[in-house]
Amino acid sequence: MLLDRGRLLRARDVHLYTVCERATATLVYLMVVFGPWAFGTTQPWSISTMVLGLGLGWKALSPRMARIDEGFADREQMYQAARPMAVDYPLFGTGPGTFESVFQLYRISTETYWPAQLHNDWLETRITFGCVGSSLIVLALATILLRWFACGGIHGEGRFMILVWLALGGCLVHARFDFPFHIYSILFLFLLLCAVAFNLLRRL
Repeated sequence: MLLDRGRLLRARDVHLYTVCERATATLVYLMVVFGPWAFGTTQPWSISTMVLGLGLGWKALSPRMARIDEGFADREQMYQAARPMAVDYPLFGTGPGTFESVFQLYRISTETYWPAQLHNDWLETRITFGCVGSSLIVLALATILLRWFACGGIHGEGRFMILVWLALGGCLVHARFDFPFHIYSILFLFLLLCAVAFNLLRRL
């Protein structure tokens, strides 16, 4: 019974990953299609760019996409092994940067994969920062969002802000299944867009 339940949970998680993957792809598509509209250029240019990108990159991408379900199932096994860490350190976590060191204590056996990153920045943040630190991060992101509705400051053009929020949202969705915030270039760009979004307001 436990084995059947485990298979059911893995099937459900793989389905969830597939849905979120398609949501991320939709966000990227919206950025490509509506990006030229936001900057006053023509839409055929954006479509041709997307077709060119698929033509040049699909040969390398298609083998990875064919094995995507297998990769998600392996990652779910890592998540299952790491979740007890969040239970054991609920408030303040294990400390930033300690995941790799602490995870070895939760390996089921020596054959269990020992990752340096969890491939789930949301769960890893909860483990290393705890509920207190994670709440502060969520509060900071909420502050950036609510700042758009405040008065005073620099006026932000609506179409440009749509692209900024699509970029931030896509990165946050991606963080559920990978570790983009461990890539310094992505983290820097994310913080830069957060700073831009915080200083641009809906009205003067």
